[in-house]
Amino acid sequence: MLLQGVVPTSRHIGVGRAAEEDDSGEFDFGEYDAPMGVSVMEAEEEEKAELAPPEAEVFMTRETGRYDCQNCGYEYNPLFGEGNYGPGTKFEDLPSSWRCPQCQVSKDEFQAVIEEVAGFAENQDYGVGFNTWTSGQKGVIIWGLLAGGAALLLSAYSWE
Repeated sequence: MLLQGVVPTSRHIGVGRAAEEDDSGEFDFGEYDAPMGVSVMEAEEEEKAELAPPEAEVFMTRETGRYDCQNCGYEYNPLFGEGNYGPGTKFEDLPSSWRCPQCQVSKDEFQAVIEEVAGFAENQDYGVGFNTWTSGQKGVIIWGLLAGGAALLLSAYSWE
């Protein structure tokens, strides 16, 4: 029994379909002459702008007091000093005639070692001081507490 007004699927013309059956799996939108509202490139730029972090979200950096020789990689550490200059001598306090002990380049070829503190600069004043720690310091305390907790739990076997 055939229903009246129903077109068989082999001859049905759907939205974006050709008159003949196409099993390629692709959908044809046909010709579209009206201008699109936003181009693909503009949409991608808007999406990137939405995902970009605000300017206030800048990681905090701080100087360590150490300086690296850009020529040979020697690191001057004020905790140890160097040669005639004892421990505690800041790099700025070294005379301008001071030279790298390894490659003999001038003091001007050294660059300050700057470490990045984990967290945004605007959030450094919150909390009880952990925000000013570097990611390495936080890692040491986390793994140290984890090891201490495991040792405490394992020591429970010896309790009587």
